Amino acid sequence: MEKRLVIFLVISVLILTGHMLLMQRFFPPRPAGELPPAQPADQVAAGPDEQLPAPRSAEQQPGAEAADPAEVAPQSDAAPAPAVAKAADPAAEAAPAPEVPQQWLTLGSYAPESGRRLLVTLTNRGAAIERVELVERRSNGRLRYRDLTGSHGYLGAQCHDTTDGCTVSAAAPGTPAAAAGMQAGDVIVSVDGLTVATRADLQSWLLTTKPRQIAQLNVRRGAADQVQQLSLSAALGDRPLELVHLESPTPSYLLGINRLGEVTLKRGADESAALPSLQRGHWEVVTATGDEVTFRYRVSGQAGDTGVEFRKRYRLTAAASPGDNATPPAHAGYDLQMSIEMANLGTTAEVVSYNLDGPTGLPTEGWWYSTKIHPAWGSAGARDVIWRIQGNRHSLRSATQIYKQAQEDTADPLTSVLTHNPTPAERTFDYLGVDTQYFSAVLMAGTLEAPRPFIGQQAYAMPVGGLPKLESRRIRTLNTTFRFVSPDETLEPGQTVTHDYHIFLGPKSPEVLDAYGLDDIIEYGWFGWISKPLSKLLHAFHAVVRNYGLAIILLTVLVRGLMFPIGRKAARNAQIMQELAPEIKKIKEKYKNDLEKQGQAQRELWKKHNFNPLGGCWLMFLQLPIFIGLYRCLSVDIELRQSALIPGFQWCSNLAGPDMAWHWQGILPDFLASETGWLGPYLNILPIVTIMLFIWQQKMFTPPATDEQTRMQQKMMQYMMVFMGVLFFKVPAGLCVYFVASSLWGIGERKLLPPPGSAATTSSGPASPRNDPTKPSLMDRLMNKPQAESVEAMRARRRSRR
Repeated sequence: MEKRLVIFLVISVLILTGHMLLMQRFFPPRPAGELPPAQPADQVAAGPDEQLPAPRSAEQQPGAEAADPAEVAPQSDAAPAPAVAKAADPAAEAAPAPEVPQQWLTLGSYAPESGRRLLVTLTNRGAAIERVELVERRSNGRLRYRDLTGSHGYLGAQCHDTTDGCTVSAAAPGTPAAAAGMQAGDVIVSVDGLTVATRADLQSWLLTTKPRQIAQLNVRRGAADQVQQLSLSAALGDRPLELVHLESPTPSYLLGINRLGEVTLKRGADESAALPSLQRGHWEVVTATGDEVTFRYRVSGQAGDTGVEFRKRYRLTAAASPGDNATPPAHAGYDLQMSIEMANLGTTAEVVSYNLDGPTGLPTEGWWYSTKIHPAWGSAGARDVIWRIQGNRHSLRSATQIYKQAQEDTADPLTSVLTHNPTPAERTFDYLGVDTQYFSAVLMAGTLEAPRPFIGQQAYAMPVGGLPKLESRRIRTLNTTFRFVSPDETLEPGQTVTHDYHIFLGPKSPEVLDAYGLDDIIEYGWFGWISKPLSKLLHAFHAVVRNYGLAIILLTVLVRGLMFPIGRKAARNAQIMQELAPEIKKIKEKYKNDLEKQGQAQRELWKKHNFNPLGGCWLMFLQLPIFIGLYRCLSVDIELRQSALIPGFQWCSNLAGPDMAWHWQGILPDFLASETGWLGPYLNILPIVTIMLFIWQQKMFTPPATDEQTRMQQKMMQYMMVFMGVLFFKVPAGLCVYFVASSLWGIGERKLLPPPGSAATTSSGPASPRNDPTKPSLMDRLMNKPQAESVEAMRARRRSRR
């Protein structure tokens, strides 16, 4: 019967595997539905969607600061300057205004000596951020946070397509482009002899380059009769991690009018046709320095009044002063300050509120193997919206939840993060942001030195732009952001209200997050009580050996060394069990129809050899929380990201992810070798080594089968090992290093025991009263109870017959 069961299981697995392969090949899954494109602002009807609270006075509004950038620059078609619309009269024509061309500006520097940790690219289109790059350096001058999705060179020139060709939007200070003499407005004609007609041509060339490669660029500068043809030489650099970039045409931290006078934006809409477009309009650049940029946009008020002026200011501080050799604090330089000013320039009072959208295009690296934990029940995504209401623990709305909500209501894809009809206390935030596995972009009020809570009228989690077509397993990569709705402000004539914010844009390092009050956004799960101490021990070992692979091995030695007495006892029990297997087989054959006598005989045999069958369970119970705790520790520790097992080798250069020995996607079927497949797009060596050690250890130390049932169990265990290999194929390489080291320790521990049959392993000394094997265990009593009751019932029937 057991053989038929195994054959049935094998055939079932083969049928299911073949069915999945055929379905993937001939009937690929249909992508999830998509929302229709967002309704243009000029087609959105104005009018309130719900009852809004009474306006608040300016003195009650908290402050705010910071901002977040995006990636490649959009088209540079000039748009009209801030369109002027009458809030009280939607049908009125906008007052003519001079045309303002689109501009790009930068804050920060790529140069190592600048002391900067952020490089921010801004645009006056919506006064938004297009890109934020992490440019912090290590002591050797290399980038601390590189882009792990590619190893090609970095030029640092932001470009867009125009009728002239590939035009440079901005060349930030310290970048290879700026060092070569490239300027905004230059048209790149060719690179290394290859013609460049569009930005796509430049990007295709960059993908073929390497850092520190010398590139020859021909550019055209000037216009009309002042055109210059220049030949520039640029030494490409390492590509920094883009924390924020233009994954879609929507940049980050857009500001929109929620209410102006009697006109209120309808929920679900980005802008109203009755109100000017602050998001698509080109703002006037008032001031622009290397550390600060101020934008301005004027909107007419009621009955043609002078109206309201919006100002948006970004300011970036350095982690250290240029030339300062002192090590800056770990948290310094990761915040971007942002202030929003609203000034009533008219002669009548105006009621004003705004929408502030969050960051877009955060990285999705490792989405196919990373495992973020939801603070509540549920599954976290690759890019989730996080927030914390004052006095509460932090909350998370996953990308999957946001996607499903948008699918259910295409007219209103916004998901409120607040309770129904929240009280002022229930809409007072400590922070609001977007979170990934290792990095976050979080909005807070006040300044880093003096943070404060901020109250909102409403806050939403939402997809960026329209809802794309995504396979079910890719939904967790949805590009998400938030929308914060400020309370209504009543501005008297001549009154100005300023809201100050600061935005954390950086790594999820415990030391850094603690300085910003964001330490709770790292989720360890139920085993955080053991993950955190293990993380501290790991970093302590790294401080000594300077290699996280060796640090994990030392941590394994420490853990297994502390459990050595228990581990040795477990190994000794397994060895004795192997030696007693023939005796136990004889007992089972002798008392196969009498379980009570069979159990009694086994206990006497165990007592004779001082053997406790449960003695090896303690090792398993102790190792389980350590294993889970270490798994969580290695999965969220950003210091393991970009840390190599063997420095200088591309293989296993990221202990926080799989070792990625060979990219085999496209060679094997997608259900096996894709991001959503069972094994992932890379062949990983360490999980295979781990499973081979597990199987070897099992074959070496498992007692030989004494009957058909035991033999079947051992075969099933071998199949389970292979199944575990599939499950663990995408775990972090650091965890596999722990498995390998722990398995080798266990094998060595077993080899150090006396050989089977020696007096040391078959000692028949007196058994400890505490662990007396003759005393029936709870399981023995439960198993023998039915038989004892049946025997007692039979005796009772015999007595009644007499």
